[in-house]
Amino acid sequence: MKITNKTGLPQPIVDAVIGENNWSRGGADISVTELISPIRQVALRIHYENDIVEDASDRLFALMGQIGHSILEKSSGSSVFPEKRFHMNLANWELSGKVDALYLNELRDEEGNKLGSYGIDDYKFTSAYVAKPRKPGERSRLDDWFLQLNLYRMLALHNGFEISQLRLILLLRDWSILAAKRDPDYPQQQVAVIDVPIMELKTLKKWAFTRIEHHMEAQQGMDQYGQSHLPDCTDEDRWAKPETYAVMKEGRKSALRVLDSLAAAREWQIKNLGAGEPDPSHIPHISIVQRPGQNVRCENYCEVSQWCSQWKTLQDGQS
Repeated sequence: MKITNKTGLPQPIVDAVIGENNWSRGGADISVTELISPIRQVALRIHYENDIVEDASDRLFALMGQIGHSILEKSSGSSVFPEKRFHMNLANWELSGKVDALYLNELRDEEGNKLGSYGIDDYKFTSAYVAKPRKPGERSRLDDWFLQLNLYRMLALHNGFEISQLRLILLLRDWSILAAKRDPDYPQQQVAVIDVPIMELKTLKKWAFTRIEHHMEAQQGMDQYGQSHLPDCTDEDRWAKPETYAVMKEGRKSALRVLDSLAAAREWQIKNLGAGEPDPSHIPHISIVQRPGQNVRCENYCEVSQWCSQWKTLQDGQS
């Protein structure tokens, strides 16, 4: 990857970004982070690794996260083992994962028996939005991070460390005390500690084995046949948001209601604002605005989207 400085950041910041850009699999074939990432994206990233260009300004959040990790690592006590990497062989590939903190755990059950010797903490420098309550059935980044931590536990167990607790530590970089006072659903503190549910090990190992096989097939197919043999990224992979229709009132910035179809928006408009008026166009100062669907990851967070044939097809379909 090449780092540019199109926005003219001070050179010490650019140097720090370049120094931070030292991610490693630790000599393994695949990392836990790659394992849970979209298969197409990982194959393209490996293939175009030397052609990827990012501006230093786009990596400032990553830099701040790295700075935070460094501070936490230096402040760890004797009972915490920071930045510990584990390895495991699955499907003839070596899988590795580096945990932020492995710590001695004194957690006990109701009878006073120790539940396990160690716990794992993972620190995420993220937005406050991630920590807000989810709607029923709604996915979020938390689901990926829960899976990531359980895979770390699988690796640690394989290496002889009994793990009884997993915790996700969210440090909310854009947290606002004013927003916390206004909205009870907004995170009430800048740090959120989440106990991660522990997954059944046999099922998790089976999933990881199959997932590695899919990554292996995709990377080998990319080398031999190009993108025609890569699986498409799913809606979840692309962080896809569907097209919606917003009922808007003149002079108000936020929508009165956002619905999934034009018909539903018109029905809500007539029912709630039209006083029985069958023609929505007669309701003064009210309009329905179409909000196009988005593929958030493709548009903003995928460094290989410029080479992705699926993304090009999606763009052509939107034009």
